[in-house]
Amino acid sequence: MSKTGYHSLRVFALLITIAACSIGVFAQNNATIKGTITDDQKKPLPYTSIVLLRASDSTDIQFTLSENDGGFVFKNVPAGNYVIQSLYSGYQIQNTAVNVRSGEEKTLFPIQLIPSTETLKEALVVAKKIPMVFKGDTIVYNPNAFKTNTSATVEDLLKKLPGVQVSSDGTVTAQGEQVVKVLVNGKEFFGNDPTKATKNINADAIEKVEVLDKKSDESQFTGSDDGTREKVINLVLKEDANKGYFGKIEAGAGTDETYRVKGSLNHFKDDNQVTVIANTNNLNQNGFDWQEYYNMLNGNGGVTFGNSTYWTSENDWMGRSQQGRQQNTVLGTNANLKIGKKGNLNASYFLMDRGSKLNSSSSSQNFLPQQTILSQNLLNSNSGNGQHRAIGSYVFKPDTLNFLTLSGEANLTFGDGSSYSTQKNETDAGSLLNNSLSQTFGYQQNLNVKSSLRYFRKFKNSKHYVSFQTGFENNNGRDTAKWVNDVAYSEVNYTETLPYVNMDYKKGKGQVYFNSASGALNFKKDYYLRLTIEDKYTIDNYTQVRSYLQSDSIYGNQSPDIEIRNNASSAELNLSKNMQNPKDGGWFVSAGLQAKNVAMDRTLSFPYLDKAEHYNQNKLFVLPRGWISYRKPKVWRLGVWLNSDVNLPTLGQLNSVQDVSNPVRISGGNFQLDPTVTYSLGSHFNKRNSKNNTFWYGYASVGMTPNSIISYDTRDSNNFSVSTYGNHGTTSYSNGNIYYRFPIPKLKLQFGFGADYSLYNFYNVLNEVEYLNNRKSFGVSTNLQFQVQNFEIEFNYNPDYSYQNSALLTNSVAYWKHNFNSEMHWNITKAVALSWDCSMFYYNSQQVGQKQLVPILNSTIDWKLDSLNKWTISVNAYDMMNRAKSINRNFFGNTYTETRQNTLTRYLMFNVIYAIKKGKKKEEEGRHWMD
Repeated sequence: MSKTGYHSLRVFALLITIAACSIGVFAQNNATIKGTITDDQKKPLPYTSIVLLRASDSTDIQFTLSENDGGFVFKNVPAGNYVIQSLYSGYQIQNTAVNVRSGEEKTLFPIQLIPSTETLKEALVVAKKIPMVFKGDTIVYNPNAFKTNTSATVEDLLKKLPGVQVSSDGTVTAQGEQVVKVLVNGKEFFGNDPTKATKNINADAIEKVEVLDKKSDESQFTGSDDGTREKVINLVLKEDANKGYFGKIEAGAGTDETYRVKGSLNHFKDDNQVTVIANTNNLNQNGFDWQEYYNMLNGNGGVTFGNSTYWTSENDWMGRSQQGRQQNTVLGTNANLKIGKKGNLNASYFLMDRGSKLNSSSSSQNFLPQQTILSQNLLNSNSGNGQHRAIGSYVFKPDTLNFLTLSGEANLTFGDGSSYSTQKNETDAGSLLNNSLSQTFGYQQNLNVKSSLRYFRKFKNSKHYVSFQTGFENNNGRDTAKWVNDVAYSEVNYTETLPYVNMDYKKGKGQVYFNSASGALNFKKDYYLRLTIEDKYTIDNYTQVRSYLQSDSIYGNQSPDIEIRNNASSAELNLSKNMQNPKDGGWFVSAGLQAKNVAMDRTLSFPYLDKAEHYNQNKLFVLPRGWISYRKPKVWRLGVWLNSDVNLPTLGQLNSVQDVSNPVRISGGNFQLDPTVTYSLGSHFNKRNSKNNTFWYGYASVGMTPNSIISYDTRDSNNFSVSTYGNHGTTSYSNGNIYYRFPIPKLKLQFGFGADYSLYNFYNVLNEVEYLNNRKSFGVSTNLQFQVQNFEIEFNYNPDYSYQNSALLTNSVAYWKHNFNSEMHWNITKAVALSWDCSMFYYNSQQVGQKQLVPILNSTIDWKLDSLNKWTISVNAYDMMNRAKSINRNFFGNTYTETRQNTLTRYLMFNVIYAIKKGKKKEEEGRHWMD
C-alpha cells in the first residue's frame, strides 16, 4: 500500500473513532422517559401505540408499543419539550406534555386512557403521526405516518411498514408469514394474486392498511372454526378514491427495437369495483407472469375439484417466462358488483398472446457404469400461443343461515410452433457415437369448461352446519404435429431443408362429475365432529393416429384408443377441539381419518389390429390427517400437521404408445401403473415482537411416497435409450428453512438472515439394475436494508450448495450457485429520482462445468413534470454492462446438464407515464388527504 493510501486509511479510521465517541458521549447526555399506559379501571393496556412528538413542530422523534404490563420507555431523548401521544383501539387519544433535562431519567405518572365511541378511522385522522395500532389481532397501519412519493404504488408503501417486507419479485411477507391475498375494501382484487393490488394501486389512495390472520370463508360463515389461518392484507381506500377513477398508463420505446405499453384503470364506487389491466412489450416481460395470471383468475371464482381430467395438451404452449426472446400482449378485466341487497357477482376475463424465438445450446454428461457419454444439443424454435379465459361466480346470502355460490369457468388455449434440433453424442474418450436430427411443426387447441354449485346451511342458535356441492367439467383438446428425424454414425452437417415425413394427430376428451356433502356437529362447547363424503367420477378418452405423409399409410399398432375411467369415493371423519379465543389465543387440535376407494377401469384398444388390453382394479386407501396449532395473538404461533393423499398416474405415464420424434430418445408409458400415496409431516413456527420489530420464522417437513412411479431406462453403448415408467421403491424428501429479522435503529438498518435445506431420495432403473439417488441442497439468505430521509438501499445475497450422489457415480458431484442483488432509490429532488438495481449470478462446480460470472446492472431516472405529479418521464437502461446470459445448470439422477439460451440484452428506453387520479388541486409535500 502507498504512503498516501496508508495515511488516508489512518485519517478515515480516526474520523470513525471520533464519530463513535461523540455518539457515545451524546447518548450519555440524553434523557430517558418511562411510563405506563392503563385503562379507566387502572388495568394495563399492552400494545398501546405511543409516539414521542417534539412540542414545537409535532415532529415525530420515536415510536414504541407498550409491554404486557403497560410499560414503555423512550431512550436517548435530547433535552427539550415533548408531547407523548397514546392511542389504543376503542379509547380516546391521550396527549401528555413532558419536559426533560439533559441526562435526566424521568418516570411519568400512569397515563390513563378513556373509552371512546369514535371509530379507528376518526382516531387516525387526529393521530397522524402514530404509524400502527393493534385492533384485536389485526395490525392497522396509518399511511399518513410514512413518507412516500406521491406517485408511489402500494408496493412502495408496504416496503416502509414495520414488520412488512417486499421481495424483488413482489412477494409480500408480514410478521414472517407470506401474504397470500390482498383485499381492497374487504373484497378480492383480481383473485388470489397480491401483486395485482400492490403494483396497480397508488399509495395516496389508501386510508389505512390492515394486516390480519383471516379465517376460512366457511369458518367465518358457520362459526365452526377449522383452525386454518392465512395472512391477508386489506387496503381501505380513502373516500374520494372509493368514488372515482385511478390508474396509470405507461409507454416506452428504446434501442434494439424495444417497446412497452402498459396500463391499469380502476373504478370503485361503494360496493362495486371494476378494473382493467393491459400490457404489450417485447422485453420478455409478461407484465405479470403466468403464475400470477393463473392465481389472479383461478382464485376469482375458479372451479376446482382436486385432480382435473387426465387429458391435457402435451406441449408446453405457454413456454417459460424468460425463455428466449418474447413478444407479449395481455388484457385482463375484473368486476366485483353488488347485485341487490343479498347477492354479489365477481367476473373476470383474460386474453393473452405470446410469440417466442428460442436459440438454445446444451451440453450434458451422462454417467454410466462403464463409460461417460458427452452430448451436445442445439435447438432453434419459434412458437405462438394464446388464451381466452373467463371466470364468474355469484354469491347469494338470503339471510344469516344460508349461503349459495354458483361458479363457472371457460378456458380456450391454442398455439403453434416449429423446432429444429441436432444432437451429437460421443464417449469421454472422444469416440463419436452418433449424430441425430429432430424437426417438428405442431398446432394444438384445448377447451375446458367447468361449473359448480355449492350450498351452506347453518342451524339457528348453534354452530352446526351442512354443506353440499355438485359440479361438472368438460375438456376437449387436439394436437397435430408433423415431424422428421434422422440418425447417422459419422459427422453430418444437417440443414433445415428435410421434408416432414410423419404426422401425429391426437385428440382427447375428459369429463368429471363431482358431488360432495359435509356437516359439522358442535358439542361440549369446544368440540366439533365433521363428516365429509365425496364422489368423483372421471372419464377420459384419448386417440392417437400416426401416419406417413408420403403414402398416407397408417401405423396400425401406433393408432390406439385409450379410455380411462376412475371413480374415487371417500368418507372422512374429523374430530377437533378448539380452545382458542380472540384475546388470549390457545390450542386447536384436530384428528381425522379418510377412507378412499379408487375404482380403475382402463382400456387400450387398437382398432386396426382388432386388439385390446384391459386393466381393472379396486384399491382402498386409509389416509390419516391431523393438525395441532397454538396461537398467542400478537406474539407467536406454532403448527404441526400430518397429511396424506392419493396420486393418480397421468395420461403421459399411462400412454404406452412410444414417442419416437427423437430417434435416440424413445419414450412411452405403462398402462398398468398403480396409484400412489404420499404421506407428509410438517411444522412451522412464527414469533414476533412488534415492539422491537423483530421476528423468527421456521418451517420443516418430511414426506415419502411408497411404491412411487419412477423411470425405467434401457440404454445401449451407442447412447440409444428407451424409457418407460413403473411402480418401484420409496421416494422421500425433507426440506425446511429458518429466518430471523431485526432492526439496528441507530444505524437505520434492517437486517435479515435465513437458512434452508432440501433432501430428495429417489430410485431409477437402468438396464434392469436399480440405482438409488439422493440430492441435497443447502442455502443461506441475507438481507440488509438502509433508509435515511430520501435515500434507501437494499442488499440481498443468496448462496446455494447442491450435492448429488448416485450408485451410478464413481464420485459425488457438488456445485455452488451464488445470487447477489442490490437495489437503490434516491429522491434527488421533489421531481427527480434515481434508482438502480444490480443482479449478479456466479456458478462454480467442483467436478463439472466451468465457472460463470453473470452481472446485470440496470438504472432508471424519473422526472415528474407537473405539480400534480400526473406526468412523469423516465429513462431506463437495462444490462448496462452488456453481460446478460441465460444459463441453467442441473444435476438429476446420473446426468449433469448446462443449458444456455438467447435472452434480452442491453437496451436504452425512453418512457412516458401518466397517473390517472381524481383531484385537480395542487398537491403539497407529503400525504394530507387524511387531514
